[in-house]
Amino acid sequence: MKKNYILTILFLILVPRVKAQNGDFLDTIASKTCECVELKNKSEANEKLPPKVQVGICLFESAKDFKKELADQYGFNLDNIAENAEKLGEMVGNRMAFICPNTLMKFSVEIQDEEELSISFTVQGQIVNINEDMFVVFNVKNQKGKIEKFYWLTFLNSNYDVQNSFKELKGKNIKIEYFEEELFDPRIKEYRIFNSISTLELMDE
Repeated sequence: MKKNYILTILFLILVPRVKAQNGDFLDTIASKTCECVELKNKSEANEKLPPKVQVGICLFESAKDFKKELADQYGFNLDNIAENAEKLGEMVGNRMAFICPNTLMKFSVEIQDEEELSISFTVQGQIVNINEDMFVVFNVKNQKGKIEKFYWLTFLNSNYDVQNSFKELKGKNIKIEYFEEELFDPRIKEYRIFNSISTLELMDE
């Protein structure tokens, strides 16, 4: 399923800028994210890194110095990327749209092009285990009895409150739509394919 990144970016650029109370540090995060994205885009070492992954890495690298401020003012826990990525991206993206609009638009187009080339797959089965590391990983036993891993890397559509209750999905029958994404795995120092979830549908309801 193609996600509406280009529409999100255009919305962020067109909406009026809202200054959060005592939230000037968001401008600093946005500025650092812009600089990081531009540097990574120029680096040959990042040529194979997907655009949205580059932006995500830069966002959290820039935000980690303001971990306390984000927790105090917005209740963000940067140790839990899955729960905070979307909201933090929206807030900082609003600032980035004014600080580096050309860079942001360039990456939104690259992300759009990348996702248009993505082929999605569907699997039905039961979630037999859920691992929490840097990302949430659902271990799903499919209809053939094979257990596969599916990664929650980006925003996903669901008929269930995944963000707040994903741990309760263990043992549930689900239908997942996903696409294969090649990412660098630092543990083996190689690129490998991850099954990235785009849609999760709870079948028990």
